Amino acid sequence: HVDSGFHYGQRAVQHVIKPLLQPISCLLTCEYNGLTSLLHPKQNLYEMSGGIISVRAYKEDAYHRLKFSSPLCNFGNRSCGGAGYVGVVRCKQIILATAVEKSKLAAINVVCELTVQILKEDPSIISRLQELLLLLAK
Repeated sequence: HVDSGFHYGQRAVQHVIKPLLQPISCLLTCEYNGLTSLLHPKQNLYEMSGGIISVRAYKEDAYHRLKFSSPLCNFGNRSCGGAGYVGVVRCKQIILATAVEKSKLAAINVVCELTVQILKEDPSIISRLQELLLLLAK
């Protein structure tokens, strides 16, 4: 196929990669915009929240020393034994979700995806947080 010329080679390559490109093309052109599934969990969370949410990760012992007002709900890996990381999503001092994982990156990804799912279930949470921030700013 390569010896048959540039255009013939291009058509042959398009035929081979067409099954790979069709799902991506559909995501970009369909009315249902499934692009959120292509986003990193943290990026997806930031875009959903309009920038009012912060994400941090703490060593598990440091999290307990900081004595956050909300107890640690042990989402994620339950076998860290105190040596893991706690991913925390919050709006100012309001903790929305926490997750424990063995690595810092995993804790952040799990807590972000958990929060995204919560916000998809109840999108009004964002507007209520925005209203609360406006009241606190007065």
